Amino acid sequence: MTKVLITGHSVGNDFGLCDTCGFDHEWLLRYPSVLLWVDSILMTKSTWNSIINTDKKDEQPFEKTTRLIFEMLHSSGLLKIIDPFDVVSPDMGKSIVSSVESDINALVSRFPNAVKLGNSNEVPGQIFIHNYEYCSPYLYSVYASLLLAKLLDAQCLFNNRVLTYCNYKFGLGSVR
Repeated sequence: MTKVLITGHSVGNDFGLCDTCGFDHEWLLRYPSVLLWVDSILMTKSTWNSIINTDKKDEQPFEKTTRLIFEMLHSSGLLKIIDPFDVVSPDMGKSIVSSVESDINALVSRFPNAVKLGNSNEVPGQIFIHNYEYCSPYLYSVYASLLLAKLLDAQCLFNNRVLTYCNYKFGLGSVR
């Protein structure tokens, strides 16, 4: 069975690691064929709530279309809403924070020409890799997504920004 996990800030929100509740929908726009081969799409409660609980009167056309797509996927049984704490303990967030902080320092040290520290006073844990900017809360969401996907036997649908970070995190910084 092929399962995919919807990623983005909202996954970090489920762990209490991020106040933002956006999700990564780039795959839906760039690769809608994913819907042809996937057996199920997994989405956390925070992600679902951020899509469904929009103010309908102020809803923009893109938001309305996205909401309708996910409502149809849910009603067809293709979309499953998950509670991360069915597979992960609530205190896992502390380990994720620790890992991100450690990895940021290691990346800056290992790839000094490509990974630059930003201003943490303005943006917590800010780093830059090539043309991409990352903050700690965004990276918390990436790590939480990787953890959940592993435990749920699912794949993450990451965008190019996340894939660039992962190339460096896993030591493939020279691969582009």
